[in-house]
Amino acid sequence: MKMVKFVSALLVAVGCGLLASGTLTTPTSAQAAVKTHKVTKLPKTFRGTWYNKGHKFKVTAKKFGPSTYRKKHDTNAIASSERYFMPYTLSKPKHTMYLVTSMGINTIRRTKIGGRAVLIRYDEQEHGNQLTIYTKAKKAKQQKNVFATNPFGINITTRKDALNNQKGYRKMNPTVKKYLRQAMKKKVDQIKFKPFKGIKITSYTAYGFFNKVAH
Repeated sequence: MKMVKFVSALLVAVGCGLLASGTLTTPTSAQAAVKTHKVTKLPKTFRGTWYNKGHKFKVTAKKFGPSTYRKKHDTNAIASSERYFMPYTLSKPKHTMYLVTSMGINTIRRTKIGGRAVLIRYDEQEHGNQLTIYTKAKKAKQQKNVFATNPFGINITTRKDALNNQKGYRKMNPTVKKYLRQAMKKKVDQIKFKPFKGIKITSYTAYGFFNKVAH
């Protein structure tokens, strides 16, 4: 495949925020063969009031923070692509769900870290990914909040930008791999022309399931 010349701006692919040309995305593993089941409310194990870095996050049967349950996929991506969600339980890992939103997907899991109950949320949206770990306590060392834009996405215009973005994924990847690996697929993004030549960004994604539901 011929690489197009890098001129000045980066072209972004619809829905993923990846480069439309010149980017090589390599799936390094298949998404785990997990069974999913569409549900009409969030199971009790996920519900309650959770905290992260001073922020309160409430989960009920029909609400996930500011997002509300919706029976059908919301294709009206206007002010917020996470206004609504469709929930799916997973066969593994235990206590794990997909929440399909207008333009993306949340992979969430209720588990324990260091003996403390946590809610792990890996949020993949149109222009970026975010890992958040909530706890029942207002303050706890297990809490985490890391954000990175899509690999080589619309905001990545310099080599420094790409390297900083790479750092974001390196902070998220160990937690995602350990607790959500069975629900996700590992992938590597790279561009083989300057100024990004030689930079590889490894990340995890559940967009395969989103595409299955949304399309």
